[in-house]
Amino acid sequence: MNRVAPVSRLAVVAAAGLAVAAIAQGPAALAPAAPSGEMADGNARAEAVLTSTCTACHDLGVLVSRPRAAEEWPEILRRMIGNGANLSENDFKLLSDYLARAYSAPVK
Repeated sequence: MNRVAPVSRLAVVAAAGLAVAAIAQGPAALAPAAPSGEMADGNARAEAVLTSTCTACHDLGVLVSRPRAAEEWPEILRRMIGNGANLSENDFKLLSDYLARAYSAPVK
């Protein structure tokens, strides 16, 4: 049996609120702006890695559940690898760059 770490009630309520807000805004709320050309190809590959690797354990709502600085994504990916995510060095770089570009909080 797999054990899941306990989650605080506040975290559950916050995640549920964000999910409701994202659903109300439609699918575009979770998707980054669509680029063109080579970047679109790189984004498509990164999105495929993201979907195949990350959704093995959780939904992609975690990307928007809390604003993250671009510098945080490599450490988050390392933590996920430590938790069992299967990510090659090339995919690590691809995904880290993509998350920094597409899912980072704006710099204030």
